[in-house]
Amino acid sequence: MTPLPRLVPVSDAWMDELFARPPARDVYRSKSTTILPLKTEWNDSIQYCEGEHEHHAGLLLEYLWRLGVVKRYKFQPIDLRDIGGPEAYPDILVESVNKQRYLIGVKAHRFLTPEVRASFDEQQRVAASSGMKFLCWTNRDVLKPVLGGNALSLDRG
Repeated sequence: MTPLPRLVPVSDAWMDELFARPPARDVYRSKSTTILPLKTEWNDSIQYCEGEHEHHAGLLLEYLWRLGVVKRYKFQPIDLRDIGGPEAYPDILVESVNKQRYLIGVKAHRFLTPEVRASFDEQQRVAASSGMKFLCWTNRDVLKPVLGGNALSLDRG
């Protein structure tokens, strides 16, 4: 993949370019996990989620888009090397309607090993240096099992 153009990271033009590109990492080539499609209304497309927790995060973000809180979001959005970090691929990039930008790492709580936490700490450092915030969503906080059921019900409705 060609690197992102030399625009100011997280400028509006840079974000537009980033959202127009395909995902930075092909989920079908990365690791063995369940790949789930998610229909996104904000750009009338299908995005692919790695596992149930990412899918539930996507359903939540789609709901927040419908409420007018989230402007857009993207799965496997960027290789952090494009903004001066190590090779790492945050799970989701979210831009709110007030232009707050968030990189989100989604993980089952039982897989939050010291190595994963160190990777998330580095992603948080790179996000902060680029004017973004980093969030970690697990099934013990944001993505509690009840949210998944509710998000699936809202999606069916």
